[in-house]
Amino acid sequence: MQVNPPPTAILGGPGHGKTTVSLKASQDERVAQRYGIRRFFVRCDSSTTRDALVSDVAFSMGLQPEPNLEPQMFAVLKQGPAVLVFDNAETPWEADPQATEALLAELAAISGLCLVISIRGTQRPQGVAWREPIVVPPLELHAAREAFLAVSGKGHRNDRYLDSLIDAVDRVPLGICLLACQAEGQPNLDGLYSRWGAEKTALLQRSGGGTRLTNLEVSLEISITSSRMSEPARRLLMMLGLLPDGIAWEDLESLLPGLSAKASADLRHVGLAYDENSRLRVHSLVREYTGKRYTQSETDLDATIAHFVRMPGTERVRGTHPGAI
Repeated sequence: MQVNPPPTAILGGPGHGKTTVSLKASQDERVAQRYGIRRFFVRCDSSTTRDALVSDVAFSMGLQPEPNLEPQMFAVLKQGPAVLVFDNAETPWEADPQATEALLAELAAISGLCLVISIRGTQRPQGVAWREPIVVPPLELHAAREAFLAVSGKGHRNDRYLDSLIDAVDRVPLGICLLACQAEGQPNLDGLYSRWGAEKTALLQRSGGGTRLTNLEVSLEISITSSRMSEPARRLLMMLGLLPDGIAWEDLESLLPGLSAKASADLRHVGLAYDENSRLRVHSLVREYTGKRYTQSETDLDATIAHFVRMPGTERVRGTHPGAI
């Protein structure tokens, strides 16, 4: 391991498992041997100011809340090698960008501190010399199966609906975990398959479903309402919800003339859209949720339909989209 490891950002879309990756990395045996108890994992879900973020770091260190807490925090971090992980770092960054970036830059300058942030989307805070980001994609099929079975129980390994359900949630780790929770204790996946057809993303929750980690719809809504999202981006997202195969880059302007470049960039930045084969796409989970939760204007709906009409093989859109059941 490097004496002064460069700061690292873990990036990915909503529900892709950034929290899990960052937590497991901090618990890795090699990391534990090197840093011991000086491994600090900070959940930033409610941190909207620099002071609040400092308080959360201090709490993870066991410091007592009192005035002038920030100098104490820096003093502890400078005492020797340490790991500091900010999970869901987009919350303070979006709420108070300049103050958050200034704090991260000061932390990154501490010798021996391994600074890690997890953040939804493809953007990183400025002012820090980040290494190449770790991007968390959806799982491969084998890994997705194992993740599902680890929660639901191995008895579903040969179930006829296993792969269909996994594909229905785009192999997104949070979707897999929440779906598997519903399968736990069931003799087979027949009932879950039927429920998915009726409930879709509303099924993906557990334990009351009040947080981004227990409710996929909450996680999606955080991205949709992000301050990094513009109104044109939300409009484009709703339009893409009707395009199962996404849209070719060169056709984006036909949907939102004069606005498509920024709108598509915003969607990428928050992790709600991705690029594949020169097309802008959104996962089926996003399409299912936005189609249920949001209504398009007649103008945008007409533009989307007009795009359909111009497409060769338009009849294919009448079928189910990839990943649907």
